[in-house]
Amino acid sequence: MSQIQRFLIERVTFELIEMYMQKNNLEFEDAALSVLESKTHMKLMDPETGLYTDSSASIFELLESEMKHGKMIQMEQ
Repeated sequence: MSQIQRFLIERVTFELIEMYMQKNNLEFEDAALSVLESKTHMKLMDPETGLYTDSSASIFELLESEMKHGKMIQMEQ
């Protein structure tokens, strides 16, 4: 993984935690645990998926869908 990929993944991860924390009125630690243990984050961490190049908002939609349905569901655009 390149330094740029690592930076982008870390940046998106932090943004996802912030969004999840605000939307669900959670403390940082609880939101971080939920995000970091998600399948969405696992896919984000794999540079081969290219997910880190998507917007934080679209990745957050995937995360919310996973949390709601218990699995990742790609939303139609």
